[in-house]
Amino acid sequence: MKSYSPLDNARISAEKTGRMIGWANLLPVPILALAALCLQIGAPGHAASAHAPKIPSWYHDPFLLTMFAIFAFGQVSALIQLRVLARGLKKVKMTLGVLLQARGLSLTDLQGRLQSLNVSGHLFDLINRSLLFGMKGDTAPMAAMMDHATLRRMKSVDKKVGTHASVNRILLKLGFLGTLIGLIMTFPPMREAILTLDPKNAEKGSSFVEHIAGAIDGDQYAILATLIATALSILIELLTIQILKRICGTFEMVNGFVDEWSITELQPWIREQVGGKDDLGKSLMQQQAFQQKMLDLEREFQGRLLELKESSQKHITMLFQGSQENWMRLHKESENQFAKAMKDTEHRILETQAGVNKNVDLLGGFVQHVAQRMGEIPPLQLTFAKRMDELLAYERQYRSFLEVQSQISVPRHLKPEIN
Repeated sequence: MKSYSPLDNARISAEKTGRMIGWANLLPVPILALAALCLQIGAPGHAASAHAPKIPSWYHDPFLLTMFAIFAFGQVSALIQLRVLARGLKKVKMTLGVLLQARGLSLTDLQGRLQSLNVSGHLFDLINRSLLFGMKGDTAPMAAMMDHATLRRMKSVDKKVGTHASVNRILLKLGFLGTLIGLIMTFPPMREAILTLDPKNAEKGSSFVEHIAGAIDGDQYAILATLIATALSILIELLTIQILKRICGTFEMVNGFVDEWSITELQPWIREQVGGKDDLGKSLMQQQAFQQKMLDLEREFQGRLLELKESSQKHITMLFQGSQENWMRLHKESENQFAKAMKDTEHRILETQAGVNKNVDLLGGFVQHVAQRMGEIPPLQLTFAKRMDELLAYERQYRSFLEVQSQISVPRHLKPEIN
């Protein structure tokens, strides 16, 4: 995938995610059927006999039925989450299709094509807001937006996986509780069996086997509850949680490649189209030009110094070969040239210092401008936090409304508290 562009890699990852979601949609129903079959084999129950009381089937046992219902809830939740991911992936593919054809378009045309999709979603909103900032000539907030988007996606994945992790923990605790219930069930038969061994109760000696059989049934129930809870927990851990993590990880790769495209292609493209409106890009270009100028001056100074050293060596050689008069003349000329070179060098150093001061002033102005722009961020964050609180309050109200609606819409003869 390294030989492709970031958007091509995002498209390939999106197609892989779609295939994984398609296969994962086929798993919940067979897993439920497999769990029901295992329960039917492990806990079929039996009628009362001469030596054993009646043991109900698992679907007539409230405790075992509760464990299966919680497991079924987890599988239905996984199926709903996969459907939600499939709808989100469809929107992402539509957005990627527009971005793959964006080369050569203006920012306005690209935004128009995105708006024509008439979709909503995480990736669409992120690209749309980035284009809005880009048309204003400002690409600095894009990095912060990508960081916040990554944090939201991580919270969403944790929420999805956390649901099944909670189901897993509840099943394990119910298995432990079933073990305790089974052990408690063994106490009365064991007590009765021990009482039958008392000589005063000799006439009851024939019921010892029956009581021991009842105690064994209690042990069987304890082991069975632990075994069922552990098996269902393994199914959730190995299939539901791992598959969901893998799908979410592949989906995150799509967003990661789009973020990479935004950094390597979208931001330079925006700077290219908006020209000099991007203060940050302009300041970086000025800083690079200043650094290049300093390097040129340093190379020129080194060259002049080398020429001066070579000239001095030549004059020294002529000094040893000439007369005293020539030596005085050469010495004077050398001093004059050296003084001239030093004066010229001092002049260039002053020019360089003036240029440095000027660029430092420009850099200080830019830093002040950036600080002023950073001061505008806290009010926006406060507004965003307030809006998020309003959305959370609305969500709680809406969930309460749905709960009331579901309770109202269920017929009276189907309500569990009546039956």
